[in-house]
Amino acid sequence: AEFSPGDPEHAYVAPRTATERKFAEIWASVLKVERVGVHDSFFALGGHSLRAMQVVSRVRAMFKIDLPIQTLLDTPTIAGIVEVLFADEGVRDKVEKRAQLLLDVDGLSDADVEKMLRERVALRK
Repeated sequence: AEFSPGDPEHAYVAPRTATERKFAEIWASVLKVERVGVHDSFFALGGHSLRAMQVVSRVRAMFKIDLPIQTLLDTPTIAGIVEVLFADEGVRDKVEKRAQLLLDVDGLSDADVEKMLRERVALRK
């Protein structure tokens, strides 16, 4: 079994949804680690208050929602945070759709993204 670097007591669990994948990308970037499992503790991976503020800022920029820093402090796993956020159905739909769109765009080449943008602009005219 694979084990996460942050918590050797728990096996690594990969992100299962688009939202979890985007959160894991944010955490990996902020914490400067290769991968983050959904049950890894933010603090066990080297997180602290300044990095928590960076996560909150990136979540706001990416998803256009406010993640209270207290939520991250009280629930320092991706699975826990997503569960708290998704308690509100409107937030769940908005965040999951945005996460899926971001993942879809991540998989496209620059030329494909440009083409998609041109098509959307043409549809609006």
